[in-house]
Amino acid sequence: MTSIYSYDIENISQGEFALRANGTPIGRIAGGNGHWKAEVDSPKINPIEAKSLCADMILGLAHSGADSIRTQMAAIIEAHPMRRDAKQDFYIEDSRFLAKWAGATNLIWIVTNNATHLHPLDFPNSADEISDALDRLFPEDDAPQATLYLLDFTTNRVSEISVEAVRSLLFYTPKYELEQATVKRHGRSLATIVTRPSHRTGYGHAQLCHVTVECESEPDAADVVVLSALAFIFPRRYEGNRYAAPESIEVRNATSILYRWKSSI
Repeated sequence: MTSIYSYDIENISQGEFALRANGTPIGRIAGGNGHWKAEVDSPKINPIEAKSLCADMILGLAHSGADSIRTQMAAIIEAHPMRRDAKQDFYIEDSRFLAKWAGATNLIWIVTNNATHLHPLDFPNSADEISDALDRLFPEDDAPQATLYLLDFTTNRVSEISVEAVRSLLFYTPKYELEQATVKRHGRSLATIVTRPSHRTGYGHAQLCHVTVECESEPDAADVVVLSALAFIFPRRYEGNRYAAPESIEVRNATSILYRWKSSI
């Protein structure tokens, strides 16, 4: 019989986090200044799952910008009156997002009494998603339901920001745009996304496909992060098939593969 574990992480001191499974301590993550170490010591825990969780956490903490920003976010969360289980949105989901996003673009961070949410700026369709969240959480005839923060990776600062200021940011043309299957950066063609169907199906009979992102110019590290993120959502959002999902993803230029992912399904 397979046991199901609920993982959570708690900031127990400066630069030290306790890692638990179903409330039982199983290890810790500690460090700072871009140098972090994870220790998991429990024979009852699936080592692959624990390793994946720790790897995500370390990637987020080790990134110089994310390190500083995550520390500021942790201070905000610990001072917030939300429930301890709600704070796990930050310690698990937001930390994993920061690890994978690695400062590719600035982010809007929405903190409510029940959860936290990160939304990238300068990303295709992000303006619509952020605008919808603002309409829902800041009704004209009722009290605000959230606090907003700007995560600025150019200055490595987390700053509270007003609804009006967030809306003004959404009026700017995003750095990355998607026109049909062409990804543009600052209005110039960066890459083309190509999909081909797989003979396999995923959970719920989802149609799987192979996604290849062909870079037309040399991408930097931030470009690769954004292109891989677009590849994950492209089959569902932009091909009009809500049941489509990638089975594999490759981001490549003329000479090499820059990012590769394959589903474990």
